[in-house]
Amino acid sequence: MTIGKEVLILKSRISELKQRCRDNDRRADNYIRTIREIIDPLSVIDDDFTALEMDKALMAVTDLHTLWEKQKELKLQISKIEKELNV
Repeated sequence: MTIGKEVLILKSRISELKQRCRDNDRRADNYIRTIREIIDPLSVIDDDFTALEMDKALMAVTDLHTLWEKQKELKLQISKIEKELNV
């Protein structure tokens, strides 16, 4: 494989990884919005916070954390490839 082809493959890989990052950003926005809706202090009636749906909030936070870890890994991969290409 020629150097030119390798560079094209790596640039294509960067493009793919950046698209995945954008997709993850949108998913994260949705998780954050959902968490805010679930843990809304204005929805607490008579100071009874046990009415909050904490099980749903925990699931959303857990999913958001998993997505956060994946996003950090994607950004690290992008950084490594860009360093290889001197971008």
